[in-house]
Formats: sequence, structure tokens, C-alpha cells
Amino acid sequence: MQSACRHGPGLPLLYAVLPTGTLAASFPYERTPRPLLCELSGTSFVAPDLSVGGILVLMIVLAVVLLLLAAHRTWLSLQETRRLRKSLADNEAFLQRVGRAAGVGGWEYDVAMGSVRWSSETRRIHEVAADYEPTLEEAVAFYTPSARKAVRDALDRAVSRGEPFDIEVRFITARGRLLWARATGEPLVENGTVTRVVGAFQDVTEHKEAAHALANSETRLRALFDLSPIGISLNDLETGAFLEANAALIEPTGYSRAELLRLTYWDLTPPDYRERELQQLRSIETSGRYGPYEKEYIRKDGTRYPVNLSGVRIEDGTGRNLIWSLVEDISERKRAADILQATNERLENAIVQANSMALKARAANLAKSEFLTNMSHEIRTPLNGIIGMTGLLLESELDADQRHYAEIARSSGESLLGLINDILDISKIEAGKLELEESEFDLTALLQDLETVFSVRAKARNLRFFSTIDGDVPCRVTGDARRLRQVITNLVGNAIKFTEKGSIALRVSTVAQSPQDCVLRISVTDTGIGISGKTMPRLFEKFAQFDTAAGRIHEGTGLGLAISKQLVELMGGKIDVTSTPGKGSEFWFTLRLGHATLFAADDDPREKEKQDAPRAYTGRAGARVLVAEDDAVSRDVCVGYLHTFGIHADTVGDGEEALFALKKSCYDLILMDVRMPGMDGLEATRRIRSANTGADDRKIPIVALTAHAMAGHRRECLAAGMNDYLAKPVRPGDLVAVLNRWLGKSAPNPSGNRNITVGPAELPPGMLLTTEEAHLADRIALVVIEDTKEHMDTVAAALNNAKPETATAATVWIRGAAANIASPEISQAAEKLEHACKAGKTAEAHRLLGSLCKSFDSLRETLLQRSQPANKQL
Repeated sequence: MQSACRHGPGLPLLYAVLPTGTLAASFPYERTPRPLLCELSGTSFVAPDLSVGGILVLMIVLAVVLLLLAAHRTWLSLQETRRLRKSLADNEAFLQRVGRAAGVGGWEYDVAMGSVRWSSETRRIHEVAADYEPTLEEAVAFYTPSARKAVRDALDRAVSRGEPFDIEVRFITARGRLLWARATGEPLVENGTVTRVVGAFQDVTEHKEAAHALANSETRLRALFDLSPIGISLNDLETGAFLEANAALIEPTGYSRAELLRLTYWDLTPPDYRERELQQLRSIETSGRYGPYEKEYIRKDGTRYPVNLSGVRIEDGTGRNLIWSLVEDISERKRAADILQATNERLENAIVQANSMALKARAANLAKSEFLTNMSHEIRTPLNGIIGMTGLLLESELDADQRHYAEIARSSGESLLGLINDILDISKIEAGKLELEESEFDLTALLQDLETVFSVRAKARNLRFFSTIDGDVPCRVTGDARRLRQVITNLVGNAIKFTEKGSIALRVSTVAQSPQDCVLRISVTDTGIGISGKTMPRLFEKFAQFDTAAGRIHEGTGLGLAISKQLVELMGGKIDVTSTPGKGSEFWFTLRLGHATLFAADDDPREKEKQDAPRAYTGRAGARVLVAEDDAVSRDVCVGYLHTFGIHADTVGDGEEALFALKKSCYDLILMDVRMPGMDGLEATRRIRSANTGADDRKIPIVALTAHAMAGHRRECLAAGMNDYLAKPVRPGDLVAVLNRWLGKSAPNPSGNRNITVGPAELPPGMLLTTEEAHLADRIALVVIEDTKEHMDTVAAALNNAKPETATAATVWIRGAAANIASPEISQAAEKLEHACKAGKTAEAHRLLGSLCKSFDSLRETLLQRSQPANKQL
């Protein structure tokens, strides 16, 4: 190897790096290079023989090549740098996406520079701008005061000791939200020194709150478990071992918690329950639950106590089957059940005794009702005689003293009858058997009638009585007119009784009104003695009476206000009183009444017929009536009335005599007393209606004479076969209505009797009346005239309201009344009025109605003048 190269040191290097043919292309003057052998460091090579110019060119070329090589390497380096940077950017973008998806941000703390870098997710969590770069102090300032120390301590240990950290702290975002964060840090060590700390940052608020809620839930469930009054246990299904139990289950067993958790379910179960337990286990296998059912547990001391069990099967994470059970100690319930059973037995015995006493009380009540019925009959029968005979006596020629005594006797009889009615009303109300009527009536007429009556009574005591009816009070209403009259009569009667001077005022006003009904307030105000405070609470009690300041108790039964209160309440109203001692009182009550049409059908056709029937007898003269009555006075009263009407009457004393009389004679009607010795009226009626009675006519009308005022007696009479009834004392108007119904013109007239009328019209030929009988006829005619005036008012109202059908219906009654008590001229005028209403000739009907009203007024004046001589004797 040569020590040096002839052409210098650079040429071998050029040969080493250039490809073959490069030099030849570089030197045109030398086509073929000549290799030279050079030895460098023991190596020889052949160098071409070049000139100085060629060497320069070669060196230039070599420099260019070297520059190109360096540029190539630089280009390659730049490409790699770009690739690495793109890869780094892609990795960073990927990490950002992963961070956003996982909700985890990154951070880096450069120890030497003291700078902090956050990832975009960390910025998002802190709710700061996308380009925000905090200092260390600014980053730490986001944490709550208590959390800042924990963050600083963790960062200091990471820098000084190289300790990583993982902490949960609270921080406040830039928008003021208080959140929980999990912050982790990992120190990076270079040459034994921590140069950087990198870590992750995650919002764990939801997780923290969920964990907190779960902890609270577990705490509450544990509290419920421990404090539950019902025992709860968790057992292994296969072994029965107790895995958990609360105090309510442990305490009754007598074991401690540790002792019980060493036992199994079977250790507490008596052997005699084993078969039932196996049934419950089969239920668990099929349905996943068991119970509820009752069994017994064995205490630690060997005693037993009853429990009620139910449970469900669950599976733990390892696949083991467990049972949650509810175990209720029912010892107290069993004791209570035993006590209840004993109590029930005592109650059953008490109920048996109460039923027995109730039967006795019912029997006593029935006995009371029967007693009242009997007393009603026994008292009303002689009263019938007293009032009836006194009435007939007053129709006879009497001097002034005799008429005065007779009036006193009749007044006393009426008072006694009122007392009996009060007692019976109280009895019926208490028994729940008082039946209210629901019918249409003229409220204005009722109040005017009461005003007429009470004005006379008040005047007799030098008092003024007046009534006021507000303009919006309806004229016609539906309700129980008789009971309403009774209440008002009681209140006004008391006011007159307890008022020495001054006045009594009756006022009716409207409280409320609807298309169907109205609520009225009816008040009675007086200027009497007033009522003391101690008396007020007992005012509406039975048999309670007023006492005055002087200590004098006023006469009366003390039933009037008690009956009034109960009647008002039965009718759905309310009654009360305000009073000032020494100045007077105001009794008032409210009542709901329905609005009525002009004509409404009554529930009981017989009652409707009685109300609408003329008060004059229009049946057959000379009809034959059998009176079956055991009381002689009552017989004489009935016979006296019947003779007044021109009716022949025979009398018998009991039911058997009535049957015997029917076999001997024919009668058009029987007045049959219900209660008679021997065979009573009900049994006699049944015999007459039977097929083997022997009577010629089993369809003969039979009218009951009954003093029974209790509910149900009328139905009993009708059920026995009677056709009608008359309540004792028998009143002429009621008797006339019954006679007209059963002996009217349409009834059979085998005897050929003639129809008669009573009143100022001409009597039929051969019909002779005594003076007393004529007076009675006049009085009946006056009653009919008063009723006719009401029907005339109905006609006028119907014509004004364009209701010709209603007007026509009312004129039928007027025409019948005119035919019975008036002259042919008046009858003809009534008939013309009826035709005008039917034809709808309103103007003509008004004219005829006015003329007819004048005729009836004239007739009324005539009757009043004829009755004056008899009145002067009073």
C-alpha cells in the first residue's frame, strides 16, 4: 500500500462516492480514465491521471454532489419531521376525542418553567375559554378553600418525593358551579429530578352525588331494617343459616345477635311444623315466594311464641339462593284475638239479652199503641155523642142560657178532642207512623181562614190580630195543609194565651224560590209575657209549660210546641224562637213547599173526593141505612143526621145483630162501627162479603165508623171489605160526602126514592123539615157557597192565564153546586158559563162569571139574614 495518492487526497473519496462513468462524463478531454492505485492507511488504489483543470472541475462536481446529498438528507429530515408532527397532532386529536368521550381532561405542570398546560377537555370542565392557559396559582384558585391545601400538598409531594396522587376535591367553575373532580398526577423524573408532573382531571359530580344518594339510601334502609317493628331475616335457602337479622326478630327469641347468626332456620322451628315447612319450601321453588302463614318459633328458653311469616327468594352475585323473610311476632294479636273473642261472646250474650228486651219493649210499645187505640175508641165514642148531640141541641129552639150552656159543652168537647189528638199525634210521631200528606192547596185561602178564626179569638181578649203575606209568596202550593194549619194554630193559640195586651202578628215571607219549590218563613210575633232564659232550653220538650213572672203555670198539656217542632222537622223545616221577658216573643219556622198546578190529583182518591164534594146531601131521599153501633149516643147522633137528610135508619148493637138485620131487610148502606162487643165490625164485614153469608146483596156499601186514629187502621178497614170510613166524632160535612158518594144519583135506587136538595131553594114535594133541620140545611148551603167562591177564583185565574181547560173543569163543580142549593136561574147561568169556557169565549165567560158571582153573593146574604134570629138567642 502506497503512503500517498498521486492525485491528492480528495480524488479517492470522489471515486468512492460517485458511480462508475461519472468522472468520464465530467472530463470530455479524457475519454477513458486511468485507474490509479493509492494506498491510504495501508490501502492502495489507482487514480486517474488528470490535469489540474480536470481536478478543479472534479472538485466542483464533488462539492455539488455533496451539497445535493446534504440537501437530500435535509429534505428527508423535513419529511420525517412533518410526518412525526402530523402523527403527533393526530395522536393529540385522538387523545382529545377520547378525553371528551370519557369526560377526562389532561394537564401538565412544568417544574422548571412553573407553567401549567390544560387539555381542551380540562378547559371545558372548568368552563373557561378554549385558549385559556392558567398559571399554577390560577389553576389552584379554582378549588374550594379546603380543597386548595389538599391539591398543593399532593403536588408538593409529587415534585419533592416523586409520589403520584389520586384525590377527589371540590372546585368552582368559571360560571360559579360547585362540582366534584377527580385529579390524578404522575411525576416524570429525568436524571433523578422531577421535571414535570402530568395527570388527568375528571368531573365526578354525578358519580359523587349518586354515591352519596346510595349511601343515604343504604343508611335509611339500614335504619328501617334495624328499627322495623316486624322481624326481618336473611337466610341461606339450602342450609337455613341466618345471615342477617334485625332487632325485632332477635329480641323475642332470647338469643343475642351473635348467637342467632350461628343458628339455622330449623333450630327455631318446632318439629311438629316440619311438614308444613316443606310445603312452603316447595312453594318457594315454584313461585319464588312463600306465605303468609302462621307457625311458632322456639325461644332460647324452650318456650314457643306465634309468628306470621312471608318471604321471597333472591340470588346473590355468586349464584347462591337466599330468602328474605318478614317474621311478625303475633303474640299480642293472639292475646287481643282471645280477648276479642271473649268480648264477642259477651256481646253476643248481651245482644241476646238486648233482643229479648227489645222484644219486650216492642211488645210494650204494641201494648201502648193498643192502649192508645182503645183509649181513642173509648174516649172518642162518648165524645162523638157529646159533640154530636150538642150540635143537634144547638140546632133546636133554645133560650139564651140553654144555648150558652150547650156552647160551653160543645167547646169543652172540642177541647177534649184536641187533647186526644195531641196525645195520638205524639204517639204516632214517636212510633214513626205519622203519615204526611202531599196535596195541592191554596195557601192564601188557608191563611185567610186562620186570620178569620184568630181575629175573633183575639178580639175576645181585647187583642189585635193581623197577618201579612209578602207579595212573592205563591198562592197555590203542594204539601200537608192540615199539618201546616196545625202548627200555625198551635203557635198563634199560644201567642193569644200568653198575651195580656197588645197584638199578635202572623207573617209569611219567602226565603228562597226555584222553579220547582219555595222555602217560606212563617213567624208569629206577640207582645206578651216573653220567655225566661231558664225556660228556653225546655221550650219544645213534651209536657213543658210556661210559667209567668208571678209563678203561675198556664193551662194546657204542654204538647203543642213539642208537636209543632216534630211536625216541622218531619216536613223538612226548622223551628225556633227569640224572646225578651216582658216584651214578647217571635216563634218562626221555615218550610219547603212545592209549586202547584191549579189542579193536582191527590194520592188518596177518597180523600180528594171528600175535599171536593159538596157539603149538601144530593143523594136519594128515603134511602134505607143500617147503623151498627154499640154506643147509644153515637147511634142517636148518626140517626139524627140521617133523618135530617130524609134517610130512614135502623140501628143494631153489634155485628151479629147486623147480620140478622140484613137477612130480614134490604139496605142501601151500612154504617158499621169497627169495635163492638161480641162480633166486631171487621168480622161482620168479612161475613157479609163471604159467599155463605145469607145476605141478599154481598156488594152493599159498608162505611166504617172508627175512632182509631193510628196509622194503618184505615187500610185494615178497607182490607176487611169495607168501602169507606168515617172518623169519630162524625161531622155533618164528612157524613154528607160519604152519603153522596154511595147514595148518589148514579147509585141503584130500588126503592124509587127521589133526589133532594137542601138550602134556600124550594124543597121537593112531600119533604117536610123542622125548623132545626132547615137551619142545618142553611148552614150546609153556606159552606157550599164558600167553596164555590174558591172555584170561581180558579175560573177567573184560568181565564186570565188563557187556560180554558182548567176553567171548564172548575165550572163543572160550580154548576153542580148551583143545581143542588140554588134556583134554576142560577143553575142555568152556571151552565152557560161552562159552555162559554168550553168554546173559548173568554170575554163572554168573564161577563157570565161576574153575573154569577153577584147571584151567589145575593144568595149568601139571604142565608145570613135567615140565620140572624137564631144567632140573637146566643
